[in-house]
Parts: sequence; structure tokens; C-alpha cells
Amino acid sequence: MSELRDFEGNYHSPAWFDYATSILENHGGNNEQLIRAGGTDHVVFFVGDDLVLKIYRPERDCFEREKRSLEFASGRSDFTIPEIIWHGNLDGLDHLLMVRVHGDEMTRQEFLALERYKQVFILEDLACGLTDLHAPPHGFD
Repeated sequence: MSELRDFEGNYHSPAWFDYATSILENHGGNNEQLIRAGGTDHVVFFVGDDLVLKIYRPERDCFEREKRSLEFASGRSDFTIPEIIWHGNLDGLDHLLMVRVHGDEMTRQEFLALERYKQVFILEDLACGLTDLHAPPHGFD
């Protein structure tokens, strides 16, 4: 599986399905259907309907930053934050298994096409969530 460390050359390789299956088996097995997700330059699979397996590009150093961010954000906001089920490293590639947050993407064009009051509502909601995330922990004075 070491050839998969070349993300650029092997990003679309079907070998990722075998690699993802190996990761899941190493963590106690999971025979649920794997569906390759798009929209990212990391390798991401939906595991059944409720989980996401994300395999990180080693050259980007995103794994530790994202893992720490998710751990920090957990319970600090009314937003649904993906819960980390487990994390690990197989053959030099870091990965996270997380609870899947269901929803739909909204493009910039779709957002700009909304009525102004809906845009304001979304931005206010985001601002409140970011305020929650940046507030000091309770009991911290």
C-alpha cells in the first residue's frame, strides 16, 4: 500500500477501497458499504450512512490540526461537530473515523440567490457559533 502515499499519482486509484477496508478491519472490523466522497483533496469515504473515514495527505500536515480542532470544538457550540470515533496511522498515513454530519452544501451562488433576510439569518447563526467556539471555557476567569 506504500504506493498510495503518492496522492497525486494515485488519488483516483481503486486501491483506496482496499486500504480503507484494512483500516476498518484493524479497528475491529466494519463491513458496511464504503462510498468514496468527493469535494476534498484528502481521501474520504462514507462508511455506511453514519460514519466518515478520512485519510490525510501526509505532506499537508492537516491531520493533527483537524483532530485537535474537532476535540476542542466538541460541546462548545450548538453546531453539530463531528465526533471522532477513533484515529490512527496505517503505513504512514493518518486517518480519522468520525460521525457523519448530514446536510447539503451551499455554493456561493446559491447563498447569494437567497433573500436577504435568509442570508442574514445564516450569517447570524454562524457568528453565534463562532463566538461560542472562541469563548473561554466555563469556569475560566
